[in-house]
Amino acid sequence: MKTGTLRLAFYCTVLFVSGMAVGILSHRYYVQDVVAAKAPQKRGPDFYRQAYMAEMRNRLKLSDDQATNLEIILDDMRNKFRALRDEQRPRMDQLQTEQTSRIRALLNPEQQAEYDLMRIEREEKRKADEARRKAEEQAEKEKRSR
Repeated sequence: MKTGTLRLAFYCTVLFVSGMAVGILSHRYYVQDVVAAKAPQKRGPDFYRQAYMAEMRNRLKLSDDQATNLEIILDDMRNKFRALRDEQRPRMDQLQTEQTSRIRALLNPEQQAEYDLMRIEREEKRKADEARRKAEEQAEKEKRSR
């Protein structure tokens, strides 16, 4: 009788632990799928350009020649906007420097050190994002030229 009771307790414990393991794993896979499905896609300039081109083609029924000319116009305007932004860059940098100086004057030495670290981290992230964006644009140009 004692052996039967121990065996029953053992099987109940194994069943309980197995159920917990299945529940935990199932929940983990469910959450991963749901989170992955809800994660927003990175939407850069190329995403919006492709969406714009698709809308123009569909709604206006553009011919292939018109679509090609539209691509040329968009490339030209992108370059002009970049040139304008480059012209304005010195003034924007001057304003950024003024902002940084005024913020640092507000902070104590310990906060200034942390603020400087924050600025370095943000600059590194900005450079990495810019490099990624340029690589994506180059890949898109190569894709379109084929």
